[in-house]
Amino acid sequence: MNSRKSLLATNTNMIAQWLVQESPLSILYRSLVHISFNLEASALKVLID
Repeated sequence: MNSRKSLLATNTNMIAQWLVQESPLSILYRSLVHISFNLEASALKVLID
């Protein structure tokens, strides 16, 4: 169980490092996050108004 946990942590670390690199998926991921933040902000704005 413990080795499994550390393996998962290693994989997560590798994925994180890979995402940090300027790969197309990294750019796509960032733009998706950006879009979702914008949608959330406009939804909040509508709720406030």
